[in-house]
Amino acid sequence: MELPGDSTVLWYNLLPLFATVLVISATIFILFISRHRTPIHDGSEIELVTNESGRHLPSTTQKARDKTITYRLQGIPKNQDEHGVEALVKKALKLESDIDVKVCSLARSPYPQDGKIATLNFSKTPNCLSDEGEWKFSLRQKEGENHTEVTLIVDTHFRGFTPLQSDSDCVIE
Repeated sequence: MELPGDSTVLWYNLLPLFATVLVISATIFILFISRHRTPIHDGSEIELVTNESGRHLPSTTQKARDKTITYRLQGIPKNQDEHGVEALVKKALKLESDIDVKVCSLARSPYPQDGKIATLNFSKTPNCLSDEGEWKFSLRQKEGENHTEVTLIVDTHFRGFTPLQSDSDCVIE
């Protein structure tokens, strides 16, 4: 003879078992997906290697020169546009002529200092930025009759807020 409350007690006792089965199933699914996903191809050649069981797998090693690093540039004078930023970076970092600078974004700084923030890519990593971290470059810039000291901060850690565009850059129709 079954009592009315017994089925509730039974389900309550089986709940940890169902949770365990769910966790194990999710783990197996994640492991399956991670082993059978297609690698993202960024345009560089991926070498296939053969493991002990004869399966062809993509090599996970890539040369450091193939890796594109995005840098953040802070301290840009407020009157600079993208072309001005490129020229400023080439001058401040004393770049070789074979290194191109691409400004990916340029926006007003949200911080109290007056200026702009940009994100940059280089066609080849400059020697002065060979390690990851943060670098400061100072240069004197002529504005009319006056000379001002500009300190540019380049980093790869992106700590803090990095705007990618300013309100005035938006076009609303």
